[in-house]
Amino acid sequence: MTETQFWENMSGRGDAGVCWLWRGARDLLGYGRVRFMGRTQLTHRLAFRLVNGPLADGECACHRCDTP
Repeated sequence: MTETQFWENMSGRGDAGVCWLWRGARDLLGYGRVRFMGRTQLTHRLAFRLVNGPLADGECACHRCDTP
C-alpha cells in the first residue's frame, strides 16, 4: 500500500476536532492493519508516524475517541 492509498482509506482527516476513522480492513479486535513499506502495521500508529514522526519504543498512540 502506498501513502496515498493509506490516506484514501481514512475519513475525517484534516477536519479539526474530528476523529480519523479507518475505512479499510480491520483485525478481530477492530483495529485497522495494513502492509506498508514491507511490514504489517496498525493504522493508528502508522497515521501518527506519518503526521508526527516515529514513536519511541514502548510509546503509545492513543485514540482521542477510543475507537479502534
